Amino acid sequence: MNVLHRTALLASFLLGACSGLRQEPVTDDALMAHLTESQREQIDAARAEHDHRSDDLAQARQDVERAKAQQQLAKTDLSVAEARVDAAESAVAVAATGTTDEMTEAREALVVAEAKVVPHRDLIHWRECDVTRAEKAALLAEREEELALARVGLEKARAFSKSDRASAADVDVPKHEARVRECQRLSALARVELDAAARECNVAEKSYDAAQVVSTKD
Repeated sequence: MNVLHRTALLASFLLGACSGLRQEPVTDDALMAHLTESQREQIDAARAEHDHRSDDLAQARQDVERAKAQQQLAKTDLSVAEARVDAAESAVAVAATGTTDEMTEAREALVVAEAKVVPHRDLIHWRECDVTRAEKAALLAEREEELALARVGLEKARAFSKSDRASAADVDVPKHEARVRECQRLSALARVELDAAARECNVAEKSYDAAQVVSTKD
């Protein structure tokens, strides 16, 4: 079992624990009036961070759609390049009944057409890797958003636990501390997966660049 597969299994196991605690404490925000200014500031800062992470998640999801669109465009370009090879092969067959010069010209055109296909196929692989990288980035953004929400809950739980109205707030600080730890684990695992996908994407991009250079020379 490779590292990424083990990581995915562990992430799926931990996800249940973190997502199962996704909501903020049931505490009424009216209790905020009974907190100190410092406590309210800490909660507000945690909420601001959660808002920021929510924006990052929305952007990451848009990036996934953009990567998929580029992948589809690359597939279309490959189809066009392959059609040109088919046309060049047909031209060679026709030139077989013509002059030597016509046959030579047709064969040279076929070689060029076939060479153009190679970078298109490498581009497809790069775009596939880029989609995976974008999806892993979106997963990390989701985990970071969950972690930020968990920290909001923890800040509220800690603050309300010190209030004289703690019993009304149904505060369970250890539960929220556990939630934060679990979300931190998930975030770390998602980052490992993203780093691995990014490395593979870089290799695919370099392979495409090299193939494109060769194709241009031809």
